[in-house]
Amino acid sequence: MGPHMKAYPFVVADTPYCVWEWDLDDRNRQYLDRVDVDYFRYVAQAHGELLGGEHDRRAAISIRAAYFHGLETLFALLCATIQAPRCIPAWLQKYQNSELRDCVERIHSRGVPLHNRLGLPETTWVSIASKVIAAKYDNPVRTAETKSEFGSLWERFAHDFLDPIQIAEYNSIKHGFRVGSGGFAIAVGIEENPGIACSQDKMQLIGGSSYGTSFYQAEPPSGSTLPKRDPNFRIKSHGLNWHPLSLAARLDLIGMSIKNVIAFLKIINGTAPERVEFVRPIDTTSFVQPWDHSVGVTSCTMDTVVGINDIRPMTGPEIMTSYGTTHADD
Repeated sequence: MGPHMKAYPFVVADTPYCVWEWDLDDRNRQYLDRVDVDYFRYVAQAHGELLGGEHDRRAAISIRAAYFHGLETLFALLCATIQAPRCIPAWLQKYQNSELRDCVERIHSRGVPLHNRLGLPETTWVSIASKVIAAKYDNPVRTAETKSEFGSLWERFAHDFLDPIQIAEYNSIKHGFRVGSGGFAIAVGIEENPGIACSQDKMQLIGGSSYGTSFYQAEPPSGSTLPKRDPNFRIKSHGLNWHPLSLAARLDLIGMSIKNVIAFLKIINGTAPERVEFVRPIDTTSFVQPWDHSVGVTSCTMDTVVGINDIRPMTGPEIMTSYGTTHADD
């Protein structure tokens, strides 16, 4: 007898879908076998070796971009696991970034309902990790600790993934490379004479980093009541500081997390448990050490004020007309 057409209904956040294939189970298993679970750990190592050399800042930016790429990959796999564990590639083909962030936000909000096929009474990072991290150690305390530490780790990752300014930075890196490379430092000092800047030797450094990015973000003028899609806006300057070695260590943890998620998915899709491997750092402190490195000041937004009363908003037709009534810009 020939194969039977198979259907798999699922949701992405709240949007319903149904995927159809003759060999749906085989395609799901093939996808899981093809995932390069060590990719992000490789990127961290390869670019980490270039730090401090001729391509120092380029390597740092590459690690930063890989970190956000890794976060999206991890959370997409986790949310697909929750909502469509029997057909991961189908969920991954249909999700939009806004839906993925919606799912992560619901989990991050601790218990906000999210449709799931894992039988979880609530979807929190702790409950998800308790289900997905199926590793068992001789010492039951270490087993419970591993599940708890991965739950806390994913919660820290979610904070970065949902942070609006870090989202803006990642978009500026991956879309048209709209960032300047390099961090900033902030120092303060008391003016001995009004209007005359304090001398450098008397300034007190608050914090800073040689690694980071500067970029612009489109924002409405201050005090604006213009509609959301109004064509008038400003480009506000932002700066972020971070340390690439800290990010490289986080990428290592992302790699471990992805490997564990894939291992869990292989088991529930028919692979014998003894044929998969779950991993974790040997030392428990490695779960939190990447966040211990402080650059003092992580973000800065110092710019002029562009208020709604400072401009005369142009209409769409006025903007279009300007192309026919003005000289070429160059």
